Amino acid sequence: MEKINSKKELLDKYSILQDALDTLDFIVKRYQDTVEKTDIDDHDGMQVLRIERDSLIQRFEYSYELFWKFLKKYAEHQFIRLESASPRGIIRICVQSGILTEEQGLLAAEMHEYRNKTSHMYREEIADSISEHVPEFYMFMRTVSQHCMQILS
Repeated sequence: MEKINSKKELLDKYSILQDALDTLDFIVKRYQDTVEKTDIDDHDGMQVLRIERDSLIQRFEYSYELFWKFLKKYAEHQFIRLESASPRGIIRICVQSGILTEEQGLLAAEMHEYRNKTSHMYREEIADSISEHVPEFYMFMRTVSQHCMQILS
């Protein structure tokens, strides 16, 4: 019975994560489109670009939170002993247990660092740096979560 409840919780987390990633996908495409259409000398256009960039970063923040919590639930479902409940600890355990490859673990750790930088979004160069990486992070979260669910099927 516990395994059934665990799988239902995992499926619920997966569903919520996929909804968040769908929204993130939409805003990534919208932001990239705005970047392409905005003239650097257009003050109003640059304001719109900043607003969309900030929205992109906020979507990344909560998608990341859902992603590492999904990984935690997935690891628990696989009966992997969790020594740490922190995002960094979950990433390490997922690499050690083979849920993530070494390369994926490095990308997940980088994503975690960028998530931590979001509290400094008031600095334009940090916000720009984060927004440049979000499309790659989005694809990574989508790929890993879908792969995990394929293994369960």
